[in-house]
Amino acid sequence: VGVMDLEGEIDKRQAFALNAAPTHPLENLWNTDMRVQLHSDADEQLIINIPFNQAVKLHSISISAPVCEQAPRLVKLFINREVGFEDAEDMIPTQEFELEAEDLDPQNCTQLKYVKFQNVNSVCIFIGSNFGDEEVTILSSLKLFGETRQGLDMNAIKKAG
Repeated sequence: VGVMDLEGEIDKRQAFALNAAPTHPLENLWNTDMRVQLHSDADEQLIINIPFNQAVKLHSISISAPVCEQAPRLVKLFINREVGFEDAEDMIPTQEFELEAEDLDPQNCTQLKYVKFQNVNSVCIFIGSNFGDEEVTILSSLKLFGETRQGLDMNAIKKAG
């Protein structure tokens, strides 16, 4: 099958964001209109937890945002676990990187350490800071690229049972 956009494999009903502004929720990231955004609420940090319908191999991630002081900067990824803000600060992530302005373009992706993302049931994305030490962090879209493992779709099994 090769590397593809994994949006169809995301269990959107179980996905959630911590510290998301009620007026700019996680669901806005699934919209194709880049003006419809996810905003952080109490401070600049965000945690986005994304479960998949089946195990996937993650290849790359695209985090899009307006190029401004409120754009996300520090990103930590954790696989197969939900983390809170304290955990995200202290735990060693599966991968950590800083976004540059050019990375915020929806056409660009950040390559992941593929060997570490071979059997992913969920990914927890911690946005630790933004470009300008602003109180609010803004994301326009989030895309995960990879491939499905030829395994079982757990939701299909649950529905059948």
